[in-house]
Amino acid sequence: MNITLIQIDLVLGARILLRLLNERGFNAKTLQINVRYTDSLSEEDLNIIYDYVSDSEVVGLSFNSFYAPVAELVAVYLKGRGIKLIIAGGNHATALPGEVIKYSDIVIKFEAEKALIRVLDALGDKSKLSEIGGIVYKIDNKVFDNGGSTEIEWDLDKIPFQSVDTDLIKFFDLENKLYTPQKAKLFPILENGYFILASRGCPFSCTYCSVTLYKSLDKDFNKVRKMSINRIIDEMEYARENGFGSFYIADDNFFSFSVEEIDNFSREYKQRIKVPFSIVGINPNNFRSQTAERKLRLLLESGLTSVRVGVQSGSNKTLKAFKRGYKSEEVVQLLEPLDRNRKTIWDSPNDKLHVAADFICDSAWESDEDKIDTIRLAQGAFETIYNIFHDSCLSAWNTNILSGSRK
Repeated sequence: MNITLIQIDLVLGARILLRLLNERGFNAKTLQINVRYTDSLSEEDLNIIYDYVSDSEVVGLSFNSFYAPVAELVAVYLKGRGIKLIIAGGNHATALPGEVIKYSDIVIKFEAEKALIRVLDALGDKSKLSEIGGIVYKIDNKVFDNGGSTEIEWDLDKIPFQSVDTDLIKFFDLENKLYTPQKAKLFPILENGYFILASRGCPFSCTYCSVTLYKSLDKDFNKVRKMSINRIIDEMEYARENGFGSFYIADDNFFSFSVEEIDNFSREYKQRIKVPFSIVGINPNNFRSQTAERKLRLLLESGLTSVRVGVQSGSNKTLKAFKRGYKSEEVVQLLEPLDRNRKTIWDSPNDKLHVAADFICDSAWESDEDKIDTIRLAQGAFETIYNIFHDSCLSAWNTNILSGSRK
């Protein structure tokens, strides 16, 4: 069976599924559409996309809510051109399966490593689809909702490494149209950097996050699942063998690993990998823990060069609505460990930890005063802990404030 996986913005999941499908004997490839959520696709763009997927019986389509209008446009066009089956997944499909099924044939909610294989195996006898939890599907234009959630893979060590085979990966953007990416540019932000998801889930429950959505729909997602340290290092070795020179640990909260696990990671990383790496998904509340500073020091000793902290707002009203668990006046003090622990193991210009801060500045309910409070917090952070943020935070401020980052 020929399958094309189309992902809009979401990268890691599709590349895991790409490798999984090919290991299971399917003939799979991917198309990554790189557009802004304010962009639209022309008839010419849609035809280029169709030409690439036209040899496939099945198209998988994953996206988050920012890109739902683009995804719907693509799905409707492909169905109109004769693509037999569109399977949709991702955060938006999980949140609003009843909406997404209108322009797809099957919706897989939550995660797809187990469910997708079961769905594909059932296509020869669609009555078997009723046996798969967590999917919504159509037969003869009648919609069936199996309820529940898809089967969760509790042992992340069983999930295959992402495919980085550029023979199977195409990119599409409005400037270059369809092209084969260089391996060094397979992941955004970092040239020659490899994104890795070492865990799934988060101990916090911020209202805007898809993790909180999953928790609200299925209590099993309250548990943070982690790869073993050896499995993380094995995947990093795999990435190094494929030419990647740095790592971006994209977990929702890497600090959910225990100090013992971080200590083990640090020792193994120094021995087997030892290249610069970054960590995102840091919550100021992480530094309430007595072990957090110890974790930070261990990570710095093993090669950490950059962190990204979700401050999100300077408005206490907004922070409460987001369920962040801290007040704006606490932020500077909570982040003091980042000021006390700046030295990395690398030479200049990477000899000091680079810290970026994220702010969400386009919440529809916020007043001008709420937005001014966020500006005040950022200015206060610059003045009070200048050594932390410096031009690294200024870069994040310019990028995330002006573009309206949601991360």
